[in-house]
Amino acid sequence: MKKSQKKLNKKGQENFDKYLEEYKKHTDFHNKVLLKIRDEVYPRIKLLFLSHYYIEIVLLLNQTIELLVLKTIRSYQFIISGGLTLSKFDTILSIETTDETYSKSTLGNLIFELDKYCNDKSLIKDLKSYNSSIRNKFVHHLLDPKYSLASMNAEAEKVYKTASKLIDRLADLNQQILNEEEERKNRAKKIVIDYPEGVM
Repeated sequence: MKKSQKKLNKKGQENFDKYLEEYKKHTDFHNKVLLKIRDEVYPRIKLLFLSHYYIEIVLLLNQTIELLVLKTIRSYQFIISGGLTLSKFDTILSIETTDETYSKSTLGNLIFELDKYCNDKSLIKDLKSYNSSIRNKFVHHLLDPKYSLASMNAEAEKVYKTASKLIDRLADLNQQILNEEEERKNRAKKIVIDYPEGVM
């Protein structure tokens, strides 16, 4: 046995197995979200773009941003809990929150929550700005008699690229988090003795 390796007791092995199981669930779901955006959201946006329906584009992008903010929060929470498990293998993976926890949260609430974990304060600032100056107008004032749909559509044409860039940044951040967790998981597997090859 190498000094850098350890043989887990039954509890440690159960904790490590639980971590690997939840890791697979988390990454599989993350990949499904990105595939949905690529295969369903963006093709629909392309059709809307050809028809100059920019309001509809912005509303669809708003929902995509909200989903990715939530998924990024969940990724941070996973790696924090996973880190406790992988540090000594004596702590079971435990994430107290679920997607349902945030089901009634506004985008503003989600950004506030993300700010607790995310070191990219430029991203947080841009998300807050987008939420207050763009998203809220299209969500809460779309049918306000002060604005015509034509004028709102013209404004949406100017701002939809801002939303698209935020989606790219959130997707990149989420992938970065998961890449780091993948490396940490692989390092842990090298430490653990008798862990079967080909598992995760």
